[in-house]
Amino acid sequence: MSTTHINYWEWFPFAFIIVGVILMLIAPILPHNKQRREKSMKLLSTFRTSLHEHDMNHWKVIYFGTRESASAPAGHFMSVERKPVPLDTMWTTGNDDHTAVQRMAEYLEILCTEMLTHTVDIKMMWYEIGQLLDSMHAWLEEIPGVQKDLTFLEEQYPSIKQVFEKYGHRFKRWPYRIYAER
Repeated sequence: MSTTHINYWEWFPFAFIIVGVILMLIAPILPHNKQRREKSMKLLSTFRTSLHEHDMNHWKVIYFGTRESASAPAGHFMSVERKPVPLDTMWTTGNDDHTAVQRMAEYLEILCTEMLTHTVDIKMMWYEIGQLLDSMHAWLEEIPGVQKDLTFLEEQYPSIKQVFEKYGHRFKRWPYRIYAER
């Protein structure tokens, strides 16, 4: 019966090579994550500064007006005066919100384009604008498009649609900042 003695020092160079390879593979990823977070913070800051003084209030009116207890018909929200207003009026000139929702949707489209190209931290973006993005997505899906069988979302905001197709299952599990309680 022979006993073999394992010399662990012989394995040391092999382990050193493995650790080196792992670090070499991980190293390029680390700066990209920092760059994504920095770009995310910059875009979110620009989004916030692009909002006019009463834009969030206009968004909240529609948000509360589309909840189930408001009893708004499909594609509508209940105004403060308790009258149903078509959602598509938010994209017409001379509307009540002075294009607040339209401007928000356009900037969210830009943010979604960045999300699709992986140049931003998606989880950070979702946390900061998830409620806004989720509600905007739902509203845009309810508005019929000009072309038959297409929604306004598909025609005017394809990046928002693609982000929800790609990440929607994750969004359901991720938390987001609350701008208005239901």
